[in-house]
Amino acid sequence: QLKNALISSLRDNKKTKQVIQLNGKSSLVFANLAALTLASCGGGGGGGSAAPTPIPQAPSFSSQSFSFTEDTPGTFSISPPTDPQGDALTITVESIPAGVNLTTSDGTAFTAGMTLTTSQLSDIAFSTDANLTSVSALVLKASDGSNTTTANISFNITAVNDLPVNDVNPLTFVEDTAGNFDLSISDPDGDILTITVEAIPSGGIITTASGITVDVGTVLETADLTGLTFTPNPNVNSDQDTIGNLVLTVEETTATDSLTISIVVNAVNDPPRIGTIEAVSVLETVAADATILTLTGTDVDGDTLAYSLTGDDADLFTVDS
Repeated sequence: QLKNALISSLRDNKKTKQVIQLNGKSSLVFANLAALTLASCGGGGGGGSAAPTPIPQAPSFSSQSFSFTEDTPGTFSISPPTDPQGDALTITVESIPAGVNLTTSDGTAFTAGMTLTTSQLSDIAFSTDANLTSVSALVLKASDGSNTTTANISFNITAVNDLPVNDVNPLTFVEDTAGNFDLSISDPDGDILTITVEAIPSGGIITTASGITVDVGTVLETADLTGLTFTPNPNVNSDQDTIGNLVLTVEETTATDSLTISIVVNAVNDPPRIGTIEAVSVLETVAADATILTLTGTDVDGDTLAYSLTGDDADLFTVDS
């Protein structure tokens, strides 16, 4: 009864410090005192409440950043997520940045919605489309089944100076026919270009739309690249002759590059030529099989020639060739 009374008194009293005083010859052994102390705190003596249920905590998955150089492939490794309760985690690819190619070390290409193992977060191959310097983040999610954490994997791409490019190469023409063409020379970085003619084709002449003949040393403005004309030399074609190239020196803000533009002249079949003579006098008593005329034919294409006769009296003569 004494023990129960003391327990009730201790529990009902809201003071932070209480004193137990024994009157007379009453005794309270130490073990009973310890039991009272525990009981008043909710422990021992069969009293108190059950241990609280742990509150689930979300996985830990840090956002990370990696640096690369423009147009240069590389690899990177993502620090894997962890779970405070040690629960198994599912890692999912939420989205992939446009223009970026990502491949795991086992050769699996990243796709939105795919799941990744922890080992697949190491040595990921990274590459981009040409001249790409700004991309969005790779978004990954880690889930323990109850809670989900998102990590943004960002990429910093250091730009490099890109050389100018010519979108038209080679230029193709037809033998003995002048042809118009445009040059599309641009700089991926948007730099201002200075274009100087370094070499011209030997197999023809190039003129601008304004009629200026392009020669070595000519400086071309951007407007001069439209409406150019190439006139091949007579009977010149790429099958038999060296046409040559148009070579331009393109200077930009920090670099100079040489662009070689090939020129191709497709051959056409030229008719053969044969010598002419106005008239030949033949005696009525000329001997049979006598040679009365020699003509030589030529063909600019080098083809083998065959000869024949036409006309009212063609059957009176034969061609010995």
